[in-house]
Amino acid sequence: MNGGGTLLVTGASGFTGRHACRHFLNSGMRVIALTRRADADVSAMGAEVVMCDLQDRERVSEVVKQVHPDYTLHLAGMNSVQDSWSDPLHMLDVNVMSTLHLLNALRLTPNSRILIVTSKLKASYAPVFSPSHPYSLSKTLQELAALGWAHLFAQDVLLAEPSNLIGPGSSSGICGLLGRYIVQTEKGEGPPRFNISNRHEQRDFLDVRDAAAAYELILKHGKQGHIYPVESGRYRSLGSVADTFARCSLVPVEFQYGDETEPYSSVKPNDISFPERWGWAPLRAFEQSVADILHYYRKEGELH
Repeated sequence: MNGGGTLLVTGASGFTGRHACRHFLNSGMRVIALTRRADADVSAMGAEVVMCDLQDRERVSEVVKQVHPDYTLHLAGMNSVQDSWSDPLHMLDVNVMSTLHLLNALRLTPNSRILIVTSKLKASYAPVFSPSHPYSLSKTLQELAALGWAHLFAQDVLLAEPSNLIGPGSSSGICGLLGRYIVQTEKGEGPPRFNISNRHEQRDFLDVRDAAAAYELILKHGKQGHIYPVESGRYRSLGSVADTFARCSLVPVEFQYGDETEPYSSVKPNDISFPERWGWAPLRAFEQSVADILHYYRKEGELH
């Protein structure tokens, strides 16, 4: 990579996409930002915005022929568990078929490195395949389809499995929702309390800007066909996450917890720990990410 080349970013106007565009532009790359609609913020960064719906197979092929990317970072897709229940077929179309449309088009650029970003919410394959929701099913099938397609057509495909990404920007994750709730409450507009399913549930949280740096290293050093976890390595309870937001609030806030049963921990170490190999480590403390989330919502969408 070394500060040059053309990178195609799908989902460029999304939460992770905007940060990825900024990161790779700062690394000296030409960034082609694929979006479904014009995005002035991404254009202002210096990225070249190209409008394209990945479900339009012909349009995807046309764009790839025009751009001929050296690298591709595939971030586009749906990530709402709730929406996956209401329209599971659409979720599968967007997350699985759109990925295959992109990979098929990229067969015309055999030297392009392709990083498909999936999810740690994918289902385990063995001993029993039991996805917990249609979103999990879609990300599992996306991963399998990408690996299978790469094997069949000898494409240089890598995969990343990020944990819960947080940071400034509009996000539907719990930290984004907490940020909105805190700022709404500060303005006297919020609901009386914020509902959290279980205070003991453990999750790994990583700043999205650190994830973008990890994606660059994977594209630069990763091995074809490998799956790389992208995470902080530290698990926090949802109760402690809520407490951190509460300490940063300018007014008192209230949380209501559901099931108080401490869940069984299924956290296991990953087989591939690329940070140790390539010198990557998260630069932003969780508390800094929370402060930046609140700054974003207090400034009505100002990224920094």
